[in-house]
Amino acid sequence: MEFYDKCLKITRKATTLDNIAVYVNKIACLLSLEKHGQVITECNDAFRLIKNYKNRNDGKHSDDELQRIKQMELRISVRKGNALTKQKKISEAIAEYEKALRIEPGNKSVQKDLNELRTSYN
Repeated sequence: MEFYDKCLKITRKATTLDNIAVYVNKIACLLSLEKHGQVITECNDAFRLIKNYKNRNDGKHSDDELQRIKQMELRISVRKGNALTKQKKISEAIAEYEKALRIEPGNKSVQKDLNELRTSYN
């Protein structure tokens, strides 16, 4: 966690896919440390960075870049949904898992988590 923070402090103004990947990894660490409020904040920051990255390059991305962005967005949504679930913000968590499914329709793991969430809290 300490190294992710140092890296982000050094590269704070950089909006590269590698910098965004650092956020995604930091979010995973925060989730494992059960810092759910911070996970949500960092997810929002990571989504903002992705949006800025996409806008800065006017949509001119290689297929590899687009796939990498998609996978990062998916991981961020799932981690945010998980943190929201832990905070008992169920409707927000459901919305986040639904967002993840829009990113990658047919993702069986996300669909399973969403179904379990809906079943448990309805």
